[in-house]
This record gives sequence, structure tokens and C-alpha cells, in this order.
Amino acid sequence: MESILPSPTTPSSISTHSASTAPASVALEELCGNGGAPTIQFTNPEDLIQNIKNVNVSGDHDCLIVKDVSPTDFTEIESKVGGVRFHYFGHLSLLIVTIPTQRHEYLHRQLYDIVRDRMRQQGKDPNRDFWPVGSGRFSVGGNHPGRGAGEGDSAGKPLPELEWEDAWPTLVIEAGYSMSLAQLRAIMRWWFSASDHQVKIVIVVKLLDNQQQIIVQKWEEELPQAPYGMITRSQAAVLQQQPALQQEITINRDSTTTPPSYQVTRGALILGFRQLFLQEPGPDNGDIVISVEDLQGYADYFWRVRLGTPG
Repeated sequence: MESILPSPTTPSSISTHSASTAPASVALEELCGNGGAPTIQFTNPEDLIQNIKNVNVSGDHDCLIVKDVSPTDFTEIESKVGGVRFHYFGHLSLLIVTIPTQRHEYLHRQLYDIVRDRMRQQGKDPNRDFWPVGSGRFSVGGNHPGRGAGEGDSAGKPLPELEWEDAWPTLVIEAGYSMSLAQLRAIMRWWFSASDHQVKIVIVVKLLDNQQQIIVQKWEEELPQAPYGMITRSQAAVLQQQPALQQEITINRDSTTTPPSYQVTRGALILGFRQLFLQEPGPDNGDIVISVEDLQGYADYFWRVRLGTPG
């Protein structure tokens, strides 16, 4: 099959709604705004380790936001703090520490496993044709606006198209329950910006524990609409691609039924084949479809484990 480098505006075979967003740059107020994640000032790695332990013991949070972290501080943190994942925003001197609680890990891992299963149904080996990057670290330095480092929750990239070690993934999943959606979206924008648009799809998964609701958002990049219609080639050359919300799906648990049931709004989750694999689909290939039934099963297992109820 012919390899391609698709435009972020290449449509999937099944259309989705989209909504434009604010500029791609990440702002401090987004990351330190109205989320439920605790925020601290950085002092030294030892104090940070203790704060992480305190958060982990409580179980109420899956991340910690750390202010005033210089590049030198972050280098020291990397060498001394383990067992967590980092998102470092160098231009803001801010670090998000993701704590891999069981709740957090299930939210992204199970969804990524479903994606891999659907690839396998199309004859794609998810270990050989779509390499699992996991939470591998990607870094950007210099004067790049996205300078810093990030470790996704789950991620993958196509082989052989992106077989070199430091190639960015085409798919990233970011999940959370104590971070706000605004904070998760700020991380999403970092992936697009820092990768220079090599990341094609970012899935954001937000758990609203008290409401027994899971929100799944699919983001891709597209050129903004020209104010007077068509974009010329010269305009397209200077316009910056922007993340756009292509799908937002909510999965609500209804505990009034026996057994509990799950309502999925806005249908199946669709991941474009071209964006994932950077190639045209063959006769047996198509977009990856995570069906309503898949999403119901995903939520059902999560809540059975979360609430300790039998299957």
C-alpha cells in the first residue's frame, strides 16, 4: 500500500462533528485553573517524592501539579523521581506528575486494547504494524514553543512508516479523573505542537466519578476557516493548524436498572485509518471503529472493578 503523509483535514470515511478551539499554545491558567488536582511549589526532589506518596496514599487524585520547575530542576527530578509519568512545560516552568493509580491505568489501557483488537480484525498486527509506544518520553528543546517533555498514557505509531526510535506516535491517549478537561486539553495541545503536527489523533478520557460518567473526546488538527470562504495556497502556508474536537462521547452508568446499564451518546468512536497508519487503506482495511457495544463493555468492566460489584 502507498504510504502517505495525510493532511489533518483528511476526512474519515464516517463523518464526525467538529468544533474549533482556542490557539494551540498552552496557557498557565489552563493548567493551574479550576481542576481538582493538588498544586504545589517545587522545593527539592525529596519533598516532591513525599508529596507524590501522600497523594498516592489518599487515592483521590491521579496527578500533582508542580510550579516553578526550572529546566535544571526537571533534569534532577527525572534522575531521582520514578514510578510516575511527567508532562513538563518548559516555557511555563510547570510540571504535571501523573500517578498511575488503578483507576487511571484502566481508563486508557483498556481503551487502547480495544483499538488494538479492532486493528487485528483488519489483519493488522498491533505489535508489528502499529508499535505500542506506551508511556515513552518525547522531548523538545531550544526555542520551540512546545519545549519540554511529555509521556503519554498510551500511544502507538505505524511501522515501517515511523520505525526510527524517536519518531512521534500518530495516536496518543491521555486520561484522568482529578485533572479538569481544560487541563487534559492543554496536554492534548502540547502533543500536536511539540511534535510539529506529527501526532495525528489525541484521545482525551475524563472520568467524572461522582456522576458515574466517562467522557471520551477525539481531537485532530485542521486549518482554521478563512473569514471569507476558501483558503488560498499562500494563506494555507502561513496559517497554523489548530486542534479541533471531532467527537465527544459520554458514557453514563444507570444504576437504577438490574444489572446497571450504560447509555452512550453520539455513537461509535471512529479513528481514521490514514491518520493512524500514514497510508491508504487496502481492500480489507478501513477506519477503526470502537462500537457503542465496545464502549458499553469498556464502561461496564470499569465500574464493576471500581465499585467491587460482581460481573
